Amino acid sequence: MSSSDLIKTLDADAASKGGPAGAVIQKRLKLPLVNYTYIKGEVVEYISNPASYVNRNVKDTSSGNIKPIKKLLYSTSNEEVENKIVDNGGLAPFMPANSIFVKINTQDPSSTVLAFPFFPSHFVMPLKVGERVWLLVENKGQKLQNFYWMCRVAGDRQSEDLNFTNVDNANAIRALSDAAQQGVVSDENLIVPALTPEKFKNPVIPKNQSVSSLQVSSVSFREEHTMEPVPRTHGKGPDFILQGSNNSTLHMTTEKFRPEEDISEQTFLNTAGKPNEGSVHTPLAGAIDLFVGKEKQRLRDLSSAPNPEDITTPGEFNVKLGSRIAGAQKFETFSASKIDEYTLGKENEREGNDSPRNVSSRLYLGMNASPDSSFGFQNNDFTDYGVGGSAILYGDHVRCFAENSLRLHVYPPADDGLSCPGGSSLDMANDGTITLQSGEGDAAAKIILRPDGNIIIKPGASGVLYLGGDETELAGVAVSVNTLSSPIGGQTAPQIPSITTTMGGTAFLGDPGTGLTSSKVLIKV
Repeated sequence: MSSSDLIKTLDADAASKGGPAGAVIQKRLKLPLVNYTYIKGEVVEYISNPASYVNRNVKDTSSGNIKPIKKLLYSTSNEEVENKIVDNGGLAPFMPANSIFVKINTQDPSSTVLAFPFFPSHFVMPLKVGERVWLLVENKGQKLQNFYWMCRVAGDRQSEDLNFTNVDNANAIRALSDAAQQGVVSDENLIVPALTPEKFKNPVIPKNQSVSSLQVSSVSFREEHTMEPVPRTHGKGPDFILQGSNNSTLHMTTEKFRPEEDISEQTFLNTAGKPNEGSVHTPLAGAIDLFVGKEKQRLRDLSSAPNPEDITTPGEFNVKLGSRIAGAQKFETFSASKIDEYTLGKENEREGNDSPRNVSSRLYLGMNASPDSSFGFQNNDFTDYGVGGSAILYGDHVRCFAENSLRLHVYPPADDGLSCPGGSSLDMANDGTITLQSGEGDAAAKIILRPDGNIIIKPGASGVLYLGGDETELAGVAVSVNTLSSPIGGQTAPQIPSITTTMGGTAFLGDPGTGLTSSKVLIKV
């Protein structure tokens, strides 16, 4: 081994594990001749399920015959593949789910290649036909190239759209911005190019094609993607956000629905620090927010309007129609308007308004949440239990399904297990029995619904069943409740009512004539 094959390196890894640190001699590794390059391309097809896709029948444009797609991708026999869909079709029999066909800028203007996903199937990024994508090109020697797509190319704030992004709008957006320096813009010749999904003067897309033609001929775009206006969610720097293409969001953040001053604490802060001064300090307030249908009310208003653009309002979430080329108007859809700064003079600063109930449905987990006040629970008959670790499920229709059993349970107070041993429970069994119970054992109060139609209401050993009133309404009870000899404390003598029986007699006139006819039931009539 020559000295050129040896290198000195500081063995920091050994030092971190308690071993001797210092310069060590190790062999220089000779890596294969491989280099990697980033390029951009235009997505022309997305293959979510290759096994299904390659067996679909399509029309061969060169012959007019109907053939399975795989006949146009790779050789399935000794026959030569005609009218290849991609230039590297030899990889097509092995393409994983979420592969794409993508046009790239080469010396051949019609060059289309197959690109595998860069990330494994554990993590799948959204991508639509007509969007620009980042590609990693792996070059092995002089002849072998592999393509991996990473993610969609991000656009300007005025073009970045969760549903569909056309980064080629950049030049038109800049022209619109320049015009807006002189005042609010109403010239459609400036507005339409800033919103269109079409790509003009794009060197990758052939002159005889358009974004509309690519999308119309795409299986993925026609069958998997719905174009619609989608509000964006804006998080804070430390947040982690996943946003889908059709108004679905996972937001990992800190408490969202309580004022910052309410969750600012001295905890984990130097004693000289002040949590409400200087920088934000809101410890023990982590939150996970999973929701769909943000800006619910505004989207309802827009969707019910004959022309959504007629109710455009400065500072609100608005929509604009994305114009397409002649002949493709039937594919035009409304999208989120991101150019209100130029056309209305006021940008929407509250896009994705995150008030708790302004979504279609929400699952919110908070370390320091206030569920009742945040979600507007208003009923003075119930206690507001304040703040703390909370799990909140909200929606127009909330359901929970189970195959065997379902149980809701509230634990007894940790500091006073005697006040309600066993806590309170709602239990549903798969034999149809439903039990609502407070406490446990003989002391428990229960309401049981049986599948045979019986309803059992059972007070605890020392409890009483009150009908028509509660334990605070003991005076003036008409039909008795209690021991056979005397009322319970606070109960006045029962008012013996004149109740006619089915036999024509009158109840409570004989023995006992006191009205004290039950040991467990008090009825107020």
